[in-house]
Amino acid sequence: MPNKILIDAFRREVEEVKENFHYPKLGDAFAHFAVSQLFDLDDNDAFQFCLIGVGGREKGIDAFVPEDMKRRVNIVQAKYSEKKLKKSTRLDFEDLRSAYDWLNIPQLDQRGLKDELLRVLDRYRQYKQLGYHERLVLLFFGEPGPDSKSQLEILRKSLRCEVDAIYDNELLAKWVDRSEVYREKGPNVEISSVFKPTLLKMKGLPRSIICHISGEELAKWVRKYPFEIFQINVRYYLGKGNPVNKKLARTLDKPTERKYFWYYNLGINAICDFFRPRGKKISFRNLRIVNGAQTCNTLLANPSKLQNVMVMLRVFETKNLELATRIAISNNTQSPVKGRDLFSENPEQIELQKQFGKLKPPIFYERKRKEWDSLWRNKRKDALRYLDGKTKRLVDNETCAQGMMALKLGMPAEAKAQKKDIFTAEEFGGFYEKIFSPETTAYELLVGYRILTLVDEKSYQFMRTYKRAVETNFQGIKAREANDLRKTLEFLPHSNTQITALFGVVFENKYGEHYDFRKIYQLAYEHADTLEKIYEWLVGQLFSHIDNVKAAFESQGKSFNARNYLLSSGAFESLSGQIAREIKFNKQIIDLLPS
Repeated sequence: MPNKILIDAFRREVEEVKENFHYPKLGDAFAHFAVSQLFDLDDNDAFQFCLIGVGGREKGIDAFVPEDMKRRVNIVQAKYSEKKLKKSTRLDFEDLRSAYDWLNIPQLDQRGLKDELLRVLDRYRQYKQLGYHERLVLLFFGEPGPDSKSQLEILRKSLRCEVDAIYDNELLAKWVDRSEVYREKGPNVEISSVFKPTLLKMKGLPRSIICHISGEELAKWVRKYPFEIFQINVRYYLGKGNPVNKKLARTLDKPTERKYFWYYNLGINAICDFFRPRGKKISFRNLRIVNGAQTCNTLLANPSKLQNVMVMLRVFETKNLELATRIAISNNTQSPVKGRDLFSENPEQIELQKQFGKLKPPIFYERKRKEWDSLWRNKRKDALRYLDGKTKRLVDNETCAQGMMALKLGMPAEAKAQKKDIFTAEEFGGFYEKIFSPETTAYELLVGYRILTLVDEKSYQFMRTYKRAVETNFQGIKAREANDLRKTLEFLPHSNTQITALFGVVFENKYGEHYDFRKIYQLAYEHADTLEKIYEWLVGQLFSHIDNVKAAFESQGKSFNARNYLLSSGAFESLSGQIAREIKFNKQIIDLLPS
């Protein structure tokens, strides 16, 4: 069972989604948030895919999520308890079955169906024609009842498609892994060592202790504290299919090999606030494993194969979170380390934070999650210099990087589809060094941040407008206006990085290829109305471009998906060419910009 701190934090995220997107019910917000976590989507995509559930009358479908790389469509239903988690005597899979049956009625009477339901039905049939397979997904925030597994198996056997139920544990794990959420405390535990532990004390350095524990005992603590004990681990469990975990499992499969597990395995590294050895027993306060999630969870997944299995445990006594993070990074070399927080101590990040702090007025550059909150709690006087009344002058390095990747580097498709690789080293297929080179300046990042956040806010405004139209089933809206809204919905939620990159094309046509980001920074913050006019013009250009590309596809008998197109490598080249041609024949848009 997940701990209360983590559950409450998850619920706060759901409540924030409800407030930000004006969902009428927490259940709708839960569907949005869970879909965004499970399918690694940004909020715009999640909002669009969950529109079908807004306003009821959705035939049991809370979200419709295509996965083009897997050639799969997901029909999603979400069940959310607004009260504390409690056992359910049964999970009702019948609504999910009904949704599937309804989608597959050959001669369906479409009279009286709401507009969004008709749109999903049309897309479902298109995907089926393209050979995509279906997957039914039940997202459930609560503890499953005793008959849920049997119900799930019955449904799987009766339908010719994938059926999955995702419960709270898996949703929480996905959220923790994706958002790098760290809790403040790990568990207090007492561990028995097979041999007398070795205590290491070096002058001026943290104490450490080395002990050897049985596989059964290690699995017991992981089972009891599945989230808390890994709170600053840089990598959560990668699953049974991970090569490292396959190798571990093969050793456990062979009774004759298990006794050599200690020899084959590198062991577990952890930190704690304090430890006290007493003979072969050691008490730990605030124990957190920083390296060894794969070993721990593989042992947990093989409870009947742990006889004679022993693991080395090395624990460092420190309350210094920065040191703990460096220990975690240094001990993870088997596969790529990813994540914004893990690059926060790099020299270029510290230097950029200094540059932002020297701006007039100064801006706080958040190198890692919750850094501002920590500054506000612990160094209030330092934090006050970043305030205008109650407004914080605050930017985060992730949004800065995504905006700059689109605007300056001209990589909008990658900035959107591979956002998670922004904080991954280039040697592992990421973009970190490309974005944060020694020459990167605060002005470049700030302009990227300003343009991307402007585009996102405009997109949110449109989505809220569209949501109100859906709630009334487009009543009182003229047919042409409703049609334009539907067309815009097909591309706008997926185009924030493309539009940001097209701003760069406009700037280049006005100021030359190597324009001064310091001047653009002044423009971005002093002439917001000019940027908004450029944004509206770019959306109009994008609208006509998507219309033309769609018509070209359909004339060749091909289906067209705006989201896929905008994430393709050739989309920006085609769009930027169109923008450059339009500006060449009509310079009114660049004349809006000051010389």
